[in-house]
Amino acid sequence: MNEAGQPHGAPRRWRTERPPPGLEDATPPALGEHVDGYRLEARLGAGGQGTVYRARRAGRLYALKFLPLARGGWPWRELEVGLRLRRLGSACVLGHGQWPADHPTHLFLVLPYVRGRPLEAWAREENPSARAVARVMRELARQVRYIHRAGVVHRDVKASNVLVRDVDGGAVLVDFGVGTYLGAPHITHPLALPGTPYYRSPEALRFRREHVGEFSPARPSDDLWALGVLLYWLLTHSYPFEPRSALEDEGGLADRILQETPEPPHVRNPRAPRALGELCLRLLDKALDARLPDAGALDTALEALERAADPTWDAPLCQPWSPDTATTPQDGPLTPGDRRDKALRLRDYARRHARRGAPRPREEASTDAGGHEAPPPARRITRPVLLGMGLMLLLLALTVLVSTSEVTTSSEPPEGHPTHSAHAAPTQDNMLMKTFRLTQACISAWALGQLACATPQAARPVLPPEEECPPEAWLYMREWGVGPGGKYLATFPNESHVAPVVVQPDAPLAALEAWGEHLPQETVFTGRLYFSEDRAYGRYTRAQTPDGKVYPVCMEIWDQVPFRRGMPIEAGSKPGAIKIVSTVYLMAVARFDEYTAHRD
Repeated sequence: MNEAGQPHGAPRRWRTERPPPGLEDATPPALGEHVDGYRLEARLGAGGQGTVYRARRAGRLYALKFLPLARGGWPWRELEVGLRLRRLGSACVLGHGQWPADHPTHLFLVLPYVRGRPLEAWAREENPSARAVARVMRELARQVRYIHRAGVVHRDVKASNVLVRDVDGGAVLVDFGVGTYLGAPHITHPLALPGTPYYRSPEALRFRREHVGEFSPARPSDDLWALGVLLYWLLTHSYPFEPRSALEDEGGLADRILQETPEPPHVRNPRAPRALGELCLRLLDKALDARLPDAGALDTALEALERAADPTWDAPLCQPWSPDTATTPQDGPLTPGDRRDKALRLRDYARRHARRGAPRPREEASTDAGGHEAPPPARRITRPVLLGMGLMLLLLALTVLVSTSEVTTSSEPPEGHPTHSAHAAPTQDNMLMKTFRLTQACISAWALGQLACATPQAARPVLPPEEECPPEAWLYMREWGVGPGGKYLATFPNESHVAPVVVQPDAPLAALEAWGEHLPQETVFTGRLYFSEDRAYGRYTRAQTPDGKVYPVCMEIWDQVPFRRGMPIEAGSKPGAIKIVSTVYLMAVARFDEYTAHRD
């Protein structure tokens, strides 16, 4: 049966659903706006599935997700999925509506606000034990069991779609943007396959190859397989199936998922308990009938393993991070073949000696942006201010002339000259001089006050002009198969991947996805951030891998939605404490162009 409950192979013509005119370029609301009584306080994330805000109403926090109506049936299906999960508190839809009210361009969903970290950040920062991993997986298994009982399939279970709550460490499965339910109408192209390549099940990949042009059904087994991939990643800090090089396409990864048997987690990482590794391998068995039958069985199996666990389950699964664990950068150039061999050796070493536990600064530990009102924007030096300053200078010049005149007329005349002009100034001229001086003082005070109010604007750096890439950057990037326009997700380290973060001009970025075999996940990029009045721009020229290898690169930061150079500066920013959303695109560029308003 497919998504609509029809047998596989039932003829049905797929048609492109075009959005109504005027919806294609619609943008979500700005921060500070009120939508149906909810005040939008901070942008938590943005992507192809919509934009999520933290909102406040009657003193309580909520998450509002705005889905573009230009996406056709997708927003309405996500609404239906949320309504079917109304008993699952973390994923249910509390309310919904359309925005703006007069000519709607977006459907918005009111969701519970979860204060926490993505599972990726939690694992990287906490370096959890096997017992903590088992507890997280049990909570996810229970949620997936309820989701499947409601007739819903998530279809994109992965680390970035799991939040770990700050208050109790509980795990929450979020983002049902590509979820579906039994009987849902077809809204996906039959050649498309929802989900993330690393987490796709063998049966999903096999169906796409054997039934070209047919709609791929949504199976509960897809979510269970993804839970197995997630457990493998938590135990080893690597995926069970990975591309062998940056040039390998998605088809090569699919071949390995269909044909290869992953290395046991307890072999790749000896710190992982053997019993937990064997359960993970059962979840990743190629044969569907050899796996656990449902998420409830996974919960039961994990509970049994926890009861029988020994003290080794309480030790961290990975080597703890420290500044002394990085190796010395390579001295001198290597040939392409030597670089490739070394990269393979380092990748294999990193797989077997994974490191976690990078500390978070205490003041930046919370994913909550604070909820403070944004300070008034710094005043600019406007035309009236400039006119006042000019008038002040003119009055100062007149003061010099008048003072000179007073000195001349009040001095003693030379001997023998008549003295009738020395004391002939009338009373009217004295009053005029006093009025002139009072006016001068008032205008000078006003102009100086305006200038003082405008000075904070000058505290922001000046945007740089165009600039060439670092030498040899493109020699490396071409070898990796990265051309101009290639983009990869990155995040500011030690922060949530969705919440706003305070950044300094030298803030580094960490890769959220691997660039093939050369720049693995958590590669750190360093460079420089520049701030305009409303956007932050970044030029990154150096990449350092977790094992200490350093490469020159030529990258800029780009927003995800809309796809645009730089990132918008969030409300609550001030000079020296600029806030932007922590997840960005790093895009390869041929050179650094000048930042101009009409291009950016």
